[in-house]
Amino acid sequence: MVTDIAPIHSLVSQVLGDVGSVEVLISGNATPHDFSLRPSVAKALSKADIVIRVGSELTPWLDGPLRNLAANAQIVSLLEAENVVLLPARDDPYFAAHQHGDAHEHGYDPHAWLDPNNALLWLDVIATALARFDPQRAELYQQNATTARAVLTATHDQLKATLEPLAGRPFLVYHDSFQYFEQRFGLNALGAIAASDAGRPGPARVARVRILVKKEGITCVLGEPQFNASLVRSVAPTASLVTVDVLGAKLDLGAELYNELLIEVGETLASCLQ
Repeated sequence: MVTDIAPIHSLVSQVLGDVGSVEVLISGNATPHDFSLRPSVAKALSKADIVIRVGSELTPWLDGPLRNLAANAQIVSLLEAENVVLLPARDDPYFAAHQHGDAHEHGYDPHAWLDPNNALLWLDVIATALARFDPQRAELYQQNATTARAVLTATHDQLKATLEPLAGRPFLVYHDSFQYFEQRFGLNALGAIAASDAGRPGPARVARVRILVKKEGITCVLGEPQFNASLVRSVAPTASLVTVDVLGAKLDLGAELYNELLIEVGETLASCLQ
């Protein structure tokens, strides 16, 4: 069984339990947006019975290898699940310009795992996929999903209590990957140095973000280890810069990673805003 990123590996591991093992394609500080297919990744895909991924919006480079190397595998794209919350990608550095954004025009923001409500739904989707492949353990997978939902609900409630008092305080992000977290917890991100696809921002965009920082008096910037800290400093030299990895690269791979990742994002952002 193969997953694309560590947070999805964690969700699958929670549902699978001790029944088997799960491989993850993208690990370390690699970014899924422009990942290059290594021989080890190709081998994992060719042997997979089930591949569970976020979706083409996050890893478009994976579409071809799935067709060519995993043609007989069950492919589960979580962004296509029924009732999943999908938000339009925000291309403009000023998020206020996207209050009436259209996903058909801009495409979807693929970082949907940062909304714990999506993960609650995906746990059942994963349990169904595993049961389809291994029907004798269907009840076990559903029990594991139910247990995981209870743990995640507690994590959500903990984060809500931590973040609610900080809802109106403005901040900036380097890469627009936190939108789902912002929306779920009512946070006030005003803009991003780089867009949702993590492409390097051009001079015009950087200049606009500098204006936003000065105008709004932004004192907190949320960065990620895969991207350019010196650029953040040049845009907001007096702001507090905190780093959070939305992929959980520094966390131990496994069932506990997803909840640990959410808590890390929330606590790090809270420390910056306070």
